[in-house]
Amino acid sequence: MACGIARDRAVLAERLGHLRHLRGWNWADLAREAGIHVVQVQGIEEGRREPRFGTLIKLASALRLHSLDELVGPLPLEAIGVVESQQARRLS
Repeated sequence: MACGIARDRAVLAERLGHLRHLRGWNWADLAREAGIHVVQVQGIEEGRREPRFGTLIKLASALRLHSLDELVGPLPLEAIGVVESQQARRLS
């Protein structure tokens, strides 16, 4: 079970960093947008901290995601990047 939790944390950490970088944000920017402390963002992204459900909701909302799945699974990162670039083209 612990192995699964570690893998899930790693997936979340990778996705969170990827999505944050797509927006050009640093940890402080994301923390401010989500209304959480920067240490939480840093800990989650470094895989040291397991966020509560409410924190995941705040992060997903700050990142303007349509679903928590975009943050925690099952979409591959490549699909998220494609969706992001398609949305950016529609907005421009």
